[in-house]
Amino acid sequence: MNKNSIRYDLKLVVIIVFVVVLEACMAPGAPILRNNIDDGYGALIPNCQNVSPSTEVTAYETAFYHSTWSSAWLEGAQVGLRTGLSVDNEKREFVRFEKEFAYAIMLQVFGIDGRKYPFPPFCMKYNAPISKVADAINKIMPILENPVIRGKEEYGLFGTGFYNREHISARWRDRYIITLRETTSNQTVVSVFRELLISRGKEAFARAESDGHNEAWILTKVAAGMK
Repeated sequence: MNKNSIRYDLKLVVIIVFVVVLEACMAPGAPILRNNIDDGYGALIPNCQNVSPSTEVTAYETAFYHSTWSSAWLEGAQVGLRTGLSVDNEKREFVRFEKEFAYAIMLQVFGIDGRKYPFPPFCMKYNAPISKVADAINKIMPILENPVIRGKEEYGLFGTGFYNREHISARWRDRYIITLRETTSNQTVVSVFRELLISRGKEAFARAESDGHNEAWILTKVAAGMK
């Protein structure tokens, strides 16, 4: 076994340890999700993570990055593939091609090419006209601390820019995309997608999957704001 092989194996070990540490550091907080219509809340919203109205989220949290447990593997894969691109041996060009191809496939599989949501958004429906729901969301947007992007409300689209946060073990940035869709004159579906990027140590930011805590807070806050 040559030095390059040993170096590469050590990098893989570091990546595995990195992923284990990620999982240990993440804060729990995922909302209750609906899986069938037997809960009494009606039909499920397709292509969404349906948040149950019985979910109780009392606070909007920015002290933790709130990614899912499985997100650590996605982050580790991105870091690992980027690391693999720097492998230097007699087959350098072939290895580089393999790694770039694998990274391109991962981008497509996980949907992180910028053309669509990489993960299903969190959703909830309300027995209210879209105008009333929009008013409730307008009151919530400033609480998020992220810079609010305006100008698309007439299309049922609300958004924020990225906002950088950090604690002792990581830096992260997130932004929110909120869409409204009126299904009937008195029923509106709201979907919330939180785009989350995490950096640990000196690593570049990697795409992460949000656990839905803050998205569920927004959705339950909308319901409370219309009472």
